[in-house]
Amino acid sequence: MNKLSISISSEISNIVKVENFVETFTDYFALRSVLHGKISLSLIEAVNNAILSGNKRQPDKMVSLVAEKTDKQFKVTVSDEGEEIGRAHV
Repeated sequence: MNKLSISISSEISNIVKVENFVETFTDYFALRSVLHGKISLSLIEAVNNAILSGNKRQPDKMVSLVAEKTDKQFKVTVSDEGEEIGRAHV
């Protein structure tokens, strides 16, 4: 399997689940340990943004993370259930 995923409700207390997920997939995909802190910081910021701005702290809305690894790259996608903003507003 080249993909791991997790979904959490939009509560700040669930950030610990994100930290655990980072630990799980860095071990699973055998990523270099030096990357763990950088990945963790980036994902915590992205998930905080999804919870606070995207889902407006509504615990019934979910934040999903998908970690994928191919031969040439590794990526993590964070998505929320908030309203889409147009590119003109970015």
